[in-house]
Amino acid sequence: MKTAWIGGAAALIALGVPGCALGTRPAYYSSVRTGQGIRCIVLIAQTRQRVRGELLAAGDTSVIMVVDAKVWLVPYRMIVQSDCGDGGSIPFDDHARLVVSAAKVLQKYSRYPQGIDPDLWQRLLQAYGQTAPNLPDPSVRHQ
Repeated sequence: MKTAWIGGAAALIALGVPGCALGTRPAYYSSVRTGQGIRCIVLIAQTRQRVRGELLAAGDTSVIMVVDAKVWLVPYRMIVQSDCGDGGSIPFDDHARLVVSAAKVLQKYSRYPQGIDPDLWQRLLQAYGQTAPNLPDPSVRHQ
């Protein structure tokens, strides 16, 4: 008798579980709510140049941003500091190496959380009137 009651209670609980929302909801991410990525500021190590713009994607080796109506590719190795609002900052470990698992979390806050494939990459460049992305200029010195 006790076993039947436990089995019945477990079945009732199981019926209620699919209706519960677990984890982060998609609407939590600004790219889902607005169709745009979060605003990021990255500081270039060598020149102290500040690059400010919308985060399009956070890949394994670089971030892709729109800065002043141009597509920029900023390699992580050039970044000394960053601030990406709700997304936090670009994650590095104690040895200045990108923490890839944490970068994947930052990717969720970008305009293209699924990433940018070669076809989309070409269409983005074309839409912004470019044949190649802008890169941080190592000769520019900013405060």
